[in-house]
Amino acid sequence: MDDQERKVKSWRDFYEQVVFILYNLDSVQFLKLLNDKDLKKTIAQMKNKLRIPIKIADEIFIEVNLSSESILTNMRMITKKMGLDLNDISFYIK
Repeated sequence: MDDQERKVKSWRDFYEQVVFILYNLDSVQFLKLLNDKDLKKTIAQMKNKLRIPIKIADEIFIEVNLSSESILTNMRMITKKMGLDLNDISFYIK
């Protein structure tokens, strides 16, 4: 997405970093996800709507209490709904 390599410690860390990048890449498109029924348990404007929220931007939070499979599913949905190609994201496990 931005051709930079990042090291992460966990699936959660990976998810957070990708979501931050996606938000910074196109915040207008990302904000549209707040109204998406498929993501209502994942992205919210109020942190009390989520179990374990992480702040992405002012009044934008994501749920991070997810399994690795849920993280991958959410990333697929988010990238698709933003009109991006998941193939633009690559990661390596050491």
